[in-house]
Parts: sequence; structure tokens; C-alpha cells
Amino acid sequence: METEETSFENKELSGYLKIKRSLFWARRFIVLKSGILYYYKTATATSPRGLYHLSGLKINKDQSEMIVEIFRENSKTLKIQFSSKNEFNLWFQALTMSTISSEKIAGQPCAYLDMQKSIDKENIQLIDQVPKAQMQGPLKLKIEEIKNRPYKLVGTRGGSIFYCTHKHIIEQKKVKVDMKMLAIGILIILEVVRNIIGNIFSLLVILGLAGYYYSLKTIPEDKPVVDHKYHFKCSINIKSGVGEILTALHDTMCRHLWEPYLNESEEPSSIKLTYIFNNITLNQELIRILVKDSNTFYLLEKVGNEIKNLFIIESKNKKGEFLSQVHHYGCLDNHENPLIGNADILNCLKYFIESNTVYVSSGEILQGDKSSDDEEGHLSQSIVESDSANFYHSEANRVLKEAEALLEEQTGWEDLKLNSRIIKGYRRKAAAGLFVVKAEGEINRSATEIMDVIKDLPRKGGYDTMFESGSIIETIDSFTEICYQKYKGKLGVSPRDFCFLQKRWHMPDGKWIAVATSVTHSLCPETKFVRAHLFMGCHFLTPTGPNSAHDVYMIYVDIRGSIPKFLANTVQVDQAMLIENLRNFLN
Repeated sequence: METEETSFENKELSGYLKIKRSLFWARRFIVLKSGILYYYKTATATSPRGLYHLSGLKINKDQSEMIVEIFRENSKTLKIQFSSKNEFNLWFQALTMSTISSEKIAGQPCAYLDMQKSIDKENIQLIDQVPKAQMQGPLKLKIEEIKNRPYKLVGTRGGSIFYCTHKHIIEQKKVKVDMKMLAIGILIILEVVRNIIGNIFSLLVILGLAGYYYSLKTIPEDKPVVDHKYHFKCSINIKSGVGEILTALHDTMCRHLWEPYLNESEEPSSIKLTYIFNNITLNQELIRILVKDSNTFYLLEKVGNEIKNLFIIESKNKKGEFLSQVHHYGCLDNHENPLIGNADILNCLKYFIESNTVYVSSGEILQGDKSSDDEEGHLSQSIVESDSANFYHSEANRVLKEAEALLEEQTGWEDLKLNSRIIKGYRRKAAAGLFVVKAEGEINRSATEIMDVIKDLPRKGGYDTMFESGSIIETIDSFTEICYQKYKGKLGVSPRDFCFLQKRWHMPDGKWIAVATSVTHSLCPETKFVRAHLFMGCHFLTPTGPNSAHDVYMIYVDIRGSIPKFLANTVQVDQAMLIENLRNFLN
């Protein structure tokens, strides 16, 4: 039975579009996900050139020109142009839905997971997205009061240094009672009462005084009243820019990924949090305030007038590396109630941020691309050329250029640890939170023989176990085709299909190159299956002898729809093992 999957149209959109921020139009890879619009220079880039939190922004459209305009306060208008009416209508609807801040989409992935740091420019852009308030005098005094409490170093909690105040003990001593003077006073009162009223009422008075005397005797003398709450401060260094830390703290939708005991969160006007602790459900509503004083950021979380959490974030970049110092001030009680204020938050936050970010040093940045969108935007004035054949060749050349650039990248690749003695597999983070998978190995056949098998769809099922069927939709020339392929479902996940362009080059030195990328085609409409998107697929076949060749295979694909994370990891391993399967098939 197939699992129910969410249509990617309601979850995420991506593709190359034409954008304009100031003077020129530029062709960029756009990703719309979790209410945030990212644009990248290429689909394989790890860092966005810019991003827009769409919640609350204004969007206008020009249907005749198929242009959408996004307005953001104190920023240039972003214009996006589309190549077809269907594409225009689809994106405009998704963009409009993303501007509705009160709407919460079920199963919406964390917006922060796709934000990856590269240079200071992107970090500044992230900081600009977070709403900030002015530092007021009373607020500054309150912050200073919290900072200047008598914290004492206790030790460490995970990776953070932990300080706390001793539990507040309010010295409210009970007054000692002189029992001799009390007894004399009681006798005098009894004698007066007996002479005036009589013996019966005297007895009642005696009983009352005896009860009062007993109550005094049962109260321990000099016992203080103890307040179980105590204040704490945690300090930790996080390998990240200030912008990413602020974004993670400010993104309510992903808060449950790093705050202990938090089960649910929502943000209509104030922030509503639901905790589950010792099988008890607890609710808390708070207001968040971010202020900046000099180069220091203060993020406060208040319940009423009481500050429950105070985060102080400072940049500590040094030796070309991104580093931020974070202090967390909170308050706990003796029973460790998780309602806003938990001494383990910083450890979880550090793990969350550093596990979902790609880091580079400033030395690597200097060697990277410094060009702005406006400097190069005039080089690509149109998305779709009038001649479809020219457009397909242009797309193939673009993918080839991106693939060759990736082959030169020596850093950022993570070993997939394949169960193979012959093939090595790696993966690398790319745009939209996806991965580029790379595999390489020796095949004991000539490069031409290998390429003949790769281009032959009827034989693909022999080495690709997930392949079900395929056909050529249109032949552009002897080296270029538009193809349709369908892949089997796996472990309850429904089948996928593709419509893509493939092209081959035969070099003078005997080397063969094949690339593929998804395209739209009138003869290849979407079906009942989930239409996956191939950003890049390629083989680089280099002859190493008369009957041997070294194959480097790379694939960057979004299989779309809702699938379990463990299955996505399995798919990456399967993709990398394609070379070994191809080698075995040829043998």
C-alpha cells in the first residue's frame, strides 16, 4: 500500500527563473520553501545569494508580462519573470499563500534547515530578516540587573559553562515567645473572666488559650521560608554567524528541534508553546523581543512583564572562521519544570545549528565568486530562447559547466562509506537542503562501450534496479534527446517519473561526457506519479587503457513528495552504487 504523499506544489517549488533586483535581469535558481524565498547563483550552490521571509510582504503581479513583484520594507523590489502562464499561476499562488503569516501548514519543514552560511554578506542578510525593536532605558536597566546577579561558577553542562545563583532563602524568622510571661497573662485573664462571667465561660476561654499555646509550640523557631527557584547563566561558543543563530532562535516553527521537552509551537500573534514533561502537558504563551546595542544582540522572551529567557549573542570571528558567543540567562525551580527556561537549551541549540550548516573560512571565500547579480545579470537576458533546440543545447552546456566546477571542488564532500572495495561514494550539501551525490570507480570496458550502454534505455533496467520503464520523447540530434523515465516505488513510497534532457560529448582524447537535466515538454505531461526533478546527472568517462575507463558519476535530484529521512539516505547510497552495478552488468 502506498503512503499518502503531499504534493510538492503545496510544499516546495524550485527552478531556474529570471529575477531583477536593480538594473539587470539575471537567471537564478529559485527555491520557495517554508515561507522563505531563496535565490542561488546555480542549483548546486551551497549558499543563497539572497533570501526573503515572505510572511507579511506585499506581492503584485503583471499577468501580461508574467512578472511578479515582491515588496519588502527598506529593500529593493524583487521582480521575477516566468516563461509560461502555467508556471506563472503556480508560483504566484504559492507566493501569495506564503505571505499569510497566520497560516500554519501541517508537516511544514523547519525553515532554518535550508539556510547555509558562506560569507558575511549572507549573514547580514539573515540578520536583516529578523524584526528588531529599539533599546529602551527601562529594558536596558532590566537586562543589566539580570546580567549582574551574583552568579557563581558551578561547572559545565555538556559543551556550555554553567553558572547559577544559590537558591533564594528569604530570612523571615519567627519571633520567639516568652512562655512564662504568656502563662502569667493567661492566669490574670482567667481570674478576671471568672469573677465577671462565671466558671463555664472560663473553661471555654482556657480551651481556646490552650489551642493557641499548642499552635505556638508546633511552629519551629527560626526556620526560614525557602524559594525553590534559582537563576542561572550558560555560556557557549557556536561555530556560526550571528545571523544564523538569530534566525534559529526566531524561527518558531523549528524551535522543537532544539528546545528540550517542547512538543508543539505556533505563532499567530504571541508565541504559544506546548511542552510534554513527565507525561504532563504544559502550555506557555510568551512575547519575543530582539534589540541591538552596539554590536551585541539581545533576544528576550517574556511572559507578562517577567523575562523568562534572555539570549545575548556576540560575534567572535577570528582567524578567518565564523564563531559566535551566546549567553543564556534563565530561571529554574527545584522540580525542573520546563516552562520557558531550561539549562540545556544552549547545548541543543549548538548541536542543531552546527549539524545543519556548511562552514567555510574567509580564506576559501576570497577564492570564491565575488561577482554581484547586477554585474553579470545582463549576460542572460532571456530564459527560454525562441528556438527550442538552441535552448536545449544551452541547458546542457549549463549543466556541464556546473558539473565541471563541482569536479574541481575538493572540500565539502562527505564519505558515504559504501560497502564496496572498488567504488567510492560521497555527498555534498547543495541548495534547498538537498545533496549532490558523487561516485567514482574503474570499469573494465572502453569508454565508448560504457557510453553505448548508458544511452540505451532498454538496457538500463539491467544495472539500475529501481528503473521500471522509459522512452525517447524527441530526438534533437544524434547526441541529444528528450526522455521519459519511470522509477519503482520503495517501502511504501509511490513511484517517481522524470522528463529530462540528455546530451553526450565525445572528446578528441577519447573521453566521453554525458549530462542530463529535467525539462518540460508538451509530449511529456505530468502523470499520476510524483514528478521528480533532476537538477543534474552526469558521467565523465576517462579511458585508462584499451579496455578500461574511469567513471565519475554525479547526480543531484529532488525526488519530491514526503518520504522518510532514512529512505532518503538509502536512495543516496543506491545512487552512488550505480557505477558498481554498471560494472557488474557489463561483465
